[in-house]
Order: sequence, then C-alpha cells, then structure tokens
Amino acid sequence: MAPCPVQLEPPPQAAGIVRPLWQRPWMLVFTCCLLLIAFSSSGADAQEWILSPHQHGWGRCKPGSWKTVRVISDMLDSQGNVTSTTKTETTTTLVGKKGDSYTLEVEVTVEIGDRRITSEPKQIIRSFKVNGDGKISLKRQGRAENLDFNGTSIEVDKLDVTLRSEIGRRQSVVLVSKEVAPFIFRRTTVLYDKQNVPLYRTLVTVEEHGLAHKVLGETKTVCHLKTVHTQNKKMTTTDETYCADVPGGIIAHRSFETNEAGKVTRRSTLQLIDYGTKDNSGRRKGKRTDEPAGDTSAPGPAGG
Repeated sequence: MAPCPVQLEPPPQAAGIVRPLWQRPWMLVFTCCLLLIAFSSSGADAQEWILSPHQHGWGRCKPGSWKTVRVISDMLDSQGNVTSTTKTETTTTLVGKKGDSYTLEVEVTVEIGDRRITSEPKQIIRSFKVNGDGKISLKRQGRAENLDFNGTSIEVDKLDVTLRSEIGRRQSVVLVSKEVAPFIFRRTTVLYDKQNVPLYRTLVTVEEHGLAHKVLGETKTVCHLKTVHTQNKKMTTTDETYCADVPGGIIAHRSFETNEAGKVTRRSTLQLIDYGTKDNSGRRKGKRTDEPAGDTSAPGPAGG
C-alpha cells in the first residue's frame, strides 16, 4: 500500500539519530493511515460473511453516507504505565456499491500535541460477503434455534462456513438471523494453515440486544457485541456498540490487547463524532459532539 501523500518534513539524516515517533509526524501519519484504513470498516469482522448486502453495515446505506469517529490508542509498559498516546479522527464515506463489493473513502486526521495533520483521502474496495479473496461454502446445521434477549425471542440458523484461500482454511460456526440486525449473533472462527495448524481463533457474541441508547442526542436501538481474538499468545478483547441506523454500524468500542503474561500492552476507545445518511449536503450540522460516550481513561483488566 502506498504511503499517505502528506507533505511534511523528511526524517533526520544524521547517522545514529533516531527520533521518537511523535517527533516524526510524517511517520506517525503514515502508520495511522495504514492502521485506520484497515480499521475503517469497524464491525466488519463480525460480518466476515453475510447472506445479502442489505445485512452489511454499509450495505443498507446510499452512496454519500458517511461517519466520523475518534480513536484514542494507548501503549502501555510492563508496569501498566502509558508510554504513548495516539489520537485520530477518521471520516469514512461510502463512495459506491457494485454487485457484491463497495468502495469507501477514508480520510485520517492525526493529533500530535497541538497540531492536527490530515492525510489525503484514500479509497479502498471491500466485499460485502467476505473479507479477502477465497472460495466460500455454507452448510446449514440442523433446525433453526431461538435466542432470548430480555424476553424477546430471535430465530437464528446455525451454519458452518468455510473459506478457502491461499493462506489456508477459515472455519466458522455461525448463528445468523435473516431479519434482525446485526444478523450475525454469534461466530466462532478458527484459521488453519495448509498444514492444518490453527493460526488464530475469534469469538464474536451479541451480549445484549434491543437496548435504547442516546446516539448524538437521538434515541436509537442498539446492541452490544463482544469479540475475543487470540493469536500468537496474545489476546485482544473488544466491546462494541452497534446501531443499524448509523453507516458502518459500530458507534463505540473499548478494546485492549494482553500479552502471554496477561498484561495489557495496548488499549483503545472509539467514539462516534458525527454521521450522515445521504450525500454531503445532508451533514448533520450541530449534532457533532466532543463529549465522550463514557469513561475512556479506564484501563483494561487488573494487571494492565
């Protein structure tokens, strides 16, 4: 992927001089661009595959729909002290949809002290049905099941989903609803390499559903999801809030990564700043908020 074309001072040339990342804004912006472009479809992991584009967080939206989120990321040392903090704002716009694919335009702004550096917009193409290249197969397992959320019953099908690609085989067992967002209510995925060795495991679960929640001053219906991803003896746990009325779906998250000793090494929070569901002329002026949805400074579990 090409670097974000932000015209900033070049890196120091003197031999032996290595400046910290926050003193190298060109590198910080480049790094954040790579991370946030990959991250821009927040919530897409839970929708690793879907039955129709309408079930996707961006599939229900018209081109021109957009949202802006703020992400605050902390790196921690072995004592649980914050060693660096990165603040970014990302605006993601749905540029177009064609068949089973959609195109997003991503613009990233990085805060470095009192400076705000904005990258040029980058476009990425994603698939509604599956992330990445490969051949997918679906098999239904048994009869439909019912999940209960505070007395509300939601019918789901249990499917076995296999994606084969150059990397290997990604095997998932999924509980999916045909009618009720976020459609995928539980997913257990294991990626196996060509030698059938497991490389990672991901568990996504809808913990709560049908909750009333204020979204930028408007009462919406949301659900809470929890994702646990284990890879290379590291574990990343993410709690997300999903709202079907907002482009992309995810409106907030709290995430932390632990090492093999169980110590938190990285944590992040995501906050929805603003969104629009039509073209840019439909921006929701006056709805923008700089107030966090909750306490974003709390650390991860004990030991972090």
